[in-house]
Amino acid sequence: MDELLELFLAIPVGMVTTDFVVEEITDVPDKEKLAAATMPGGLKVLSSGLAEIESIAAIQGTHRALSTADCSVLFHARRLRP
Repeated sequence: MDELLELFLAIPVGMVTTDFVVEEITDVPDKEKLAAATMPGGLKVLSSGLAEIESIAAIQGTHRALSTADCSVLFHARRLRP
């Protein structure tokens, strides 16, 4: 995972993830690298408030094979889609 995360964070494009995805990472060195990557101009982490969590739960209710983190990404992608 360590090398994969480093390669992912080195891609020169703007990246966005969600707070649920960040919380899934339990490996301390990976968590530290991810935290460093969220500095201004780096990886953007979208937070989910109560209204968003309710919508994420509704998505999970219809897509039971997806994790909560997966559903959070789907929700925010739909919300941000132009």
